[in-house]
Amino acid sequence: MILHPKPLNCILNTIHLCRLLGAAFDLLAVFCLSPGQASSFTQQPQDQVVIAGQPVTLLCAIPEYNGIVLWIKDGLALGVGRDLSSYPRYLVVGDHLSGEHHLKILRADLQDDAIYECQAIQAAIRSRPARLTVLEVGPKSDIIAPTLSLLYPRSISQKGIDCPAQRSPDLIWGLEESVLEEISLLRVTWEAKEGLLMQCGFRPGPYAACLCAAMVPPPHTAQWCGQVSLTGTRSTVALPRNLHKHMAQVLDETFEEITEADYHNVRQHIIALFRI
Repeated sequence: MILHPKPLNCILNTIHLCRLLGAAFDLLAVFCLSPGQASSFTQQPQDQVVIAGQPVTLLCAIPEYNGIVLWIKDGLALGVGRDLSSYPRYLVVGDHLSGEHHLKILRADLQDDAIYECQAIQAAIRSRPARLTVLEVGPKSDIIAPTLSLLYPRSISQKGIDCPAQRSPDLIWGLEESVLEEISLLRVTWEAKEGLLMQCGFRPGPYAACLCAAMVPPPHTAQWCGQVSLTGTRSTVALPRNLHKHMAQVLDETFEEITEADYHNVRQHIIALFRI
């Protein structure tokens, strides 16, 4: 049987095309599917608040995955794998063989305030988006007491006068230069010569946050963020000290926790004091 040249060429071309497609699918399976068939995240980045200048680590762990991992910041890749040479303050840390690809920022600044994702390319999976909010200590003025400071993210003006409340503020608590994750705790310290030093904060917008330290009695009058006011004199007791009589003995540099009921009581005094 003799085949016509045209049908024969058609058959040969079809066979060749099938071989090419088969090789392509095999390559696709090796590159895209094999490393990540059973891959899943055991650790994902979470929303965090950090004060400028402090280190912060965003977690990402994908055991039994040997492919490329990318860290994405506001939709842009920071680098390939562990090579983040364009960002000298950024490091990918953790045990690579165990699937740990944590992103560590050595000294956070306002440029790091963004949305971050961890992506496993060959497995075609991505982590939950995590927002990192960076707070910066605002400039002090003559009317602000040494114990009074303002932290603001990049969304608030540098002068600290533009942060309109978008919803009822949730109080967050701060201690020294760190932000406490447990917002149900109020921590105080007794300063023998100055009075009761209390640090607190509020979040007027989705990602905006302010932190303040109030002296009881407050020695000065200070205003910032347009709406927040703290007033008092040495003879004014803004927060009644009897709220804290039940507490354990409070000494210099000793921080104690209050109960949930007392927390809500103090919270109301703070709201009234700051007029928020």
